Amino acid sequence: MRYFLKIMAVFSITLLLSGGEVMANADSLQRLISRSKSDTARIRLMNQLANTLISHDITQAKKLAEEAANLSIRLNYARGLSRSYETMGNISYFGNSYSNAIKLWKKSLLTSYLPSEYSRINQQIGNAYMQITRYDSALWHFIRAEKMLPQNTHPIERSYNLEYQSVALIKLNLKDSAVKVLENGIKILDDGIKNLPAGKTEYNKMLVQLASLQGQAANALFNGGKYTQATAYMHKAIAVLVILGDRDLLPLIYDDLGDIYQAIGNYDKAIENYYKALKIKEEKNDRLGVAGSYNNIAAIYFAQNSFPKAEELFRAAYIIHKEAGNKAGIAQLLNNLGEVQRSLKQYDSALKLYDAAIRINELMNNQLWTAINYQNKGETFMLKGDYDNALQNFNIALKFYRLTDNKNYLTNLNNSLGNYYLKKNDRILAKKYFTEALNDARNYHYPAEMKNAALGLSVISESEGDYRGALMLFKLYNAQSDTLLGVEMNRQMAEIQTRYELEKKENEITIQKEQINLLEKNEKINAIVLQAGLAALVFLVIIAYLLYSRQKSRSHAQINLADKNQEILKTRQALMEADLKNRDQEKLILNQELQQKNNHLINMALSLAHKNEFFGELKKGLKEIKSLHDDDKEKRLNDLLLKIGQQTRITKELERLQAEIEEANATFFKKLNQICPEMTENERQLSALLRINLSSKEIASLNNITTKAVEMSRYRLRKKLNIEGNNTLTDFLQDL
Repeated sequence: MRYFLKIMAVFSITLLLSGGEVMANADSLQRLISRSKSDTARIRLMNQLANTLISHDITQAKKLAEEAANLSIRLNYARGLSRSYETMGNISYFGNSYSNAIKLWKKSLLTSYLPSEYSRINQQIGNAYMQITRYDSALWHFIRAEKMLPQNTHPIERSYNLEYQSVALIKLNLKDSAVKVLENGIKILDDGIKNLPAGKTEYNKMLVQLASLQGQAANALFNGGKYTQATAYMHKAIAVLVILGDRDLLPLIYDDLGDIYQAIGNYDKAIENYYKALKIKEEKNDRLGVAGSYNNIAAIYFAQNSFPKAEELFRAAYIIHKEAGNKAGIAQLLNNLGEVQRSLKQYDSALKLYDAAIRINELMNNQLWTAINYQNKGETFMLKGDYDNALQNFNIALKFYRLTDNKNYLTNLNNSLGNYYLKKNDRILAKKYFTEALNDARNYHYPAEMKNAALGLSVISESEGDYRGALMLFKLYNAQSDTLLGVEMNRQMAEIQTRYELEKKENEITIQKEQINLLEKNEKINAIVLQAGLAALVFLVIIAYLLYSRQKSRSHAQINLADKNQEILKTRQALMEADLKNRDQEKLILNQELQQKNNHLINMALSLAHKNEFFGELKKGLKEIKSLHDDDKEKRLNDLLLKIGQQTRITKELERLQAEIEEANATFFKKLNQICPEMTENERQLSALLRINLSSKEIASLNNITTKAVEMSRYRLRKKLNIEGNNTLTDFLQDL
């Protein structure tokens, strides 16, 4: 059997607070505990803090509750011990340890003496019994809780208890009794509403609770096969909530109505109501509620074998729960996604999803959902033909089901184990598990499980030669099949009848509305004409005044805007002209400075070239001295010495020229180095001299080399710089 875990909002013993609110309350209580000088006050505060922390730090909550209990025992403080046991029960309930919660709450009852506390704890015990499907015990405690309610209990509080009783009665198949209990609750609320003025907060709260009981009555009638009455109650509840503008209970009622339509196979109506609920949740920005609606709609697509669409919606719900950090919701959606993968025969993917759900549920100590995950794994291994792993997972699921004492799921698992051992040809164990399933199905009224168990035992009896027993069991199987078929046929017939009656009522309502509208029109037509004429006149006057005022304001505004735009335009134009003048002035100054530097460099270079020519002449004169007579030699030497004295500063001036070239062309050399990093120092100096427009002859004279050598250097430099086309080397360097 497949289990889809419906996302439900369960409001029980803990307040629904955000993480920030919880920690703020916890800090406040912690400070009060540390300041408290009274032990009894400390016990009360520790229990309050433990209840606050349940949903966020269950380990710390448990530690505080146990500490409060121990302190109460030392002080012999009965009321403190009662509160501590109640808190410890709350913690166990939140952790899904329902049996342990019941034990602790019963201990709390032993030391409780206030009727209101006694009633509240009995109601909580009833809720826990409901979780483990002990509906008779739950009902007993709900009735005890009602009897202990004080006489002045508010009608809403009293109706809550009756609502819980009705749920237990429905589970016990006592639908008519459940409806009577709910109608009693509806009467109590009706009587209370009569004594209150309409529109008050308390009045509205009682109407909301009235709608809640009507919705619950609809569920009871539906489970009893009375579909027309069920839908009528649902529509009553919806009408009340729509009038009140309620946005909290209304989507839940729409969900319940969708559940009814889904159960009778009217998937169109079911989806229609689920989408109504979804729309309200989206408007409220209730993200977890939206995820619940996605889950409901996906279940319908799954039932119709539309697995891709179901998977899409399950994944959308999963993302919301993951963003919210809701571990329980994440685990449930992982299980549902696993079911989709199993249906698509993607068994390995399904197993991974079940394992992910198990890790979360085990961490949260969710024993029931952990068991469901393991059972689904076992069913998947069975489909794969891996019987050893199937048995291993079934046994783990069995252990958890026994801890939760959930008879419905346990009965289903016993049938699965029976089928497993039947396939393994182990008739003894198969018979054992089928028999357990059959007994539980009879005791707790599970016709589908009774049918499966009877069929399995019939097959075993036949294989053992017990044909009489096999025949009896097969008759039981057929009887349950007929029961289920009859239920389904009744539902289908009821659905047709419900559709017909709903359409009939809708038509009657439409006719009545038309008649009412016609009467109202006839009665009000004269007044409407008069009011309309007066309203039209007033309207025209107002429109004329508004148009005049608007036109006047617009004219003033346009004039002011035009003046401002003209001023802005003039200011911008003046700024632009000033900016252009500044830029031209700066450019002129820079060009003048550059020209002065270049002229200075040229003059120095020419002076040095002249001096180099002098040394050439000096060299030539020295050669001539060799061929002169002594008197002429001396005279010639004196002339040369005089000229040498005039030219002694040639080296310093050359160094100075090089320094000034480096300084004037620092940026130029930096760019040149980026273009050609492998350039030599001589080539850099040649580039600088060419940049100031010196000729090859002047450069040769300056460096005391031949003009041909300068031309060769210029050629190599041009190659290094990759200068092609008609561009000259000098133009290239000056542009750089």
